[in-house]
Amino acid sequence: MARTQEEFLNIILRAQCCVADLAYKGLKEEMFLKPDRGSNYKKVRYMQALIGILNRYYDVVYNLLDTPCVSTAEIEYIIQETYAICDACGCCTDASSITQDIIIS
Repeated sequence: MARTQEEFLNIILRAQCCVADLAYKGLKEEMFLKPDRGSNYKKVRYMQALIGILNRYYDVVYNLLDTPCVSTAEIEYIIQETYAICDACGCCTDASSITQDIIIS
């Protein structure tokens, strides 16, 4: 499935928002010594790796207009993985809600 530049950017921003939420939840679990406190940190590391791949793909396809090394099927799988984690996270869903507090000068 071909995605527009804006849709792809929303996916990356949502994943970044989810990483921040998961890291915060992980810190709270660590602070209160919850039994399964390492699981959120594993998700954070996994999501960071996925975001790195998505960012590289975004740069190649939308900025450099080059042929990516990763197929669109693999990118769709990565996007579905981020959705699976982010849906359980309950964080922001689009770029306007994520960046509403950021002042760009």
